[in-house]
Amino acid sequence: MRKNVAQALSDFAVSLTYESLPKEVIECIKLHIMNIVGLCIASSGLEAGKIAADVVKQWQGREEATVIGSGYLAPASSAALANGTMAHVLDFDDTHNEAFVHVGPPVIPAALAMGEREVIDGKTLITAAAAGMETAIRIGIAAPGQLPKQGFHPTSICGVFGALVAASRILNLSERHVAYGLGICGSQASGIYEFFSDGSWVKQFHPGWAAHSGIIASLMAQKGMTGPSTVFEGRFGLYKTHLGQTSLALEKVVAGVGETWEIPKIAFKPYPCGVVLHPFLYCASTLKNSHKINANDLAEVICEVPSGMVPLVCEPAEAKVAPRTAYDGKFSLPFTVAAMLVEGKLDITSFSEEKIQDQEILEVAKLVKYIAEPDIDYPKRIPGHVSLKLKNGKTHEFRVETNPGGPELPMTKREHISKFASNASTVLEEDKIREILDKLEHLEQLENIQTLMELCR
Repeated sequence: MRKNVAQALSDFAVSLTYESLPKEVIECIKLHIMNIVGLCIASSGLEAGKIAADVVKQWQGREEATVIGSGYLAPASSAALANGTMAHVLDFDDTHNEAFVHVGPPVIPAALAMGEREVIDGKTLITAAAAGMETAIRIGIAAPGQLPKQGFHPTSICGVFGALVAASRILNLSERHVAYGLGICGSQASGIYEFFSDGSWVKQFHPGWAAHSGIIASLMAQKGMTGPSTVFEGRFGLYKTHLGQTSLALEKVVAGVGETWEIPKIAFKPYPCGVVLHPFLYCASTLKNSHKINANDLAEVICEVPSGMVPLVCEPAEAKVAPRTAYDGKFSLPFTVAAMLVEGKLDITSFSEEKIQDQEILEVAKLVKYIAEPDIDYPKRIPGHVSLKLKNGKTHEFRVETNPGGPELPMTKREHISKFASNASTVLEEDKIREILDKLEHLEQLENIQTLMELCR
């Protein structure tokens, strides 16, 4: 590499234009913005979403950007914090498998907030979001699966850099100032997995903080605050401090950037829970529907899981079989598979304090066992294999090689629209949903994204 990582990413961000974006990337970005806006609307009516919005409201400040679902505006960085948190409350967003990053929640709220502040059009929003999302992914794929092993949440660690690039692109910062911003973000890249210990909610806050921090870094860099250009490969850079190493595949971060795209590889979530569970839920749903399985007929449920998944969704066994909180249930293999086998669905109604005490689901959860398999390509590929052993002696099994919602098992356009409408309907009336959808589907035609954001208040 003739340039270091920050310099190469800065060049990419500044030189990117809407006209240079492949059509596939444009359509992906539009779907991601639709997805995130719908999730923010739905989460604005939930307790964690209200907490984020209420904290931001207390701060007051300049009315620059919409806090979705709240009826008020806030400084762009504050709005991004609230909206980024709301985007992740339901854990229903997206994942780039190899980077292991939920890409939309930190980047899109930053782009929306800064875009509303700067009065941009739809094409500029799409371009900024593309630059930021591609950046966040590429920072993650230098060390696939390594951040979680150290207890770091890749979404917040990598997402802050993506948020910075999106905001910087909207501010039209120079290559030098974008590189400064990336350097500043290195001191803000944070987020740990300790929430797994008790099912607490702080993970929902991680992308909000990343979105907020990315905007702050862009504004600091705009004024001339400097940051180290060796933020990634330096002796005290991101990979050394977080992973204890610098000998990573850093060439993967910048190889073909702007020519080959990672964004189309992002998987949308068809289920509102941890992405590593999705292949198993797909298998359980297929088996239940194909063989008319009744939960009372089950003797045992065997799931073959990549060994890297075990600490996240299988252990400690007691907490996974009987989740301590509703949010805890979103990261439990036994609970989610049992809920699918009992109810035949898994949606935003499946995770509540009442549901995690549902005795029929909890009894089936006791039957769910796992076998740890070698990781092979995990998390780049997340396979799923479920075997149902029935009381009558029969066995049915099903396998998928990757998680649904990704390029191999994609959601249809109709499914994306249905997901948005279903999420938004928890807060909005049908006519307002149609009005917002119309602007989202024709985003590139918007002359001012404020007309979209006004509908989201």
